[in-house]
Amino acid sequence: MISSAATDTLTYYDNHAAATAQRYEQVDSRLFLEGLPIWVQNKAKILDLGSGSGRDAAFLLSEEYDVYGIDGSKAMVEESIRLHPELSERLTHQILPGPLPYRDESFDAVISIAFLMHLNRSDVQELCREVLRVLSPHGVFWFSIRLPAGDESTGQPGAEDHCSEVFDESDRFFLRQSVTLWRELIEAQGFYCKKCYLDEDALGRSCQWGRFAFVKDER
Repeated sequence: MISSAATDTLTYYDNHAAATAQRYEQVDSRLFLEGLPIWVQNKAKILDLGSGSGRDAAFLLSEEYDVYGIDGSKAMVEESIRLHPELSERLTHQILPGPLPYRDESFDAVISIAFLMHLNRSDVQELCREVLRVLSPHGVFWFSIRLPAGDESTGQPGAEDHCSEVFDESDRFFLRQSVTLWRELIEAQGFYCKKCYLDEDALGRSCQWGRFAFVKDER
């Protein structure tokens, strides 16, 4: 059953799909996907979880990747197809987490830009198990999340253990935890962290973001 927190978050995106998509489209996908070609070969099959406005899926498709996307907001899926008609047969509406509608080991990479932070820890764990299932051997899980104030990257003592669940002014749910806790959470599901990149906010807000490259752990 979807949590009330997730319901409020999806309600926001359903009710503000056009404005949200317009804001997302103003940001260059390369800011979030920079470095991905190091880990994923051209023409690879990629799944985009929380595909939003379709910005990143459309960019990857233009770069000759075989990309598909899932988003929990029906209105966002409809808006993304309006903005990017080339994605019309590649996007699916499905509330996450839940069983992904794909065969085992059917993707070379799974990406998720600014989505995992809208799930609580147990939902992240459930989603990761499905990501692990649909990834090919040594497949890549690439995602970005907003970091909490006082993350370890700022050098503040004790920040590496920071974790909180908060709601913003629009009643959207956010899981805020440090780089260390994100790594521990994802690695506990069967992945290995290869790289973490720290970025400033692309929209000029006073926050930092983490981009992670995990691989399906075959050890």
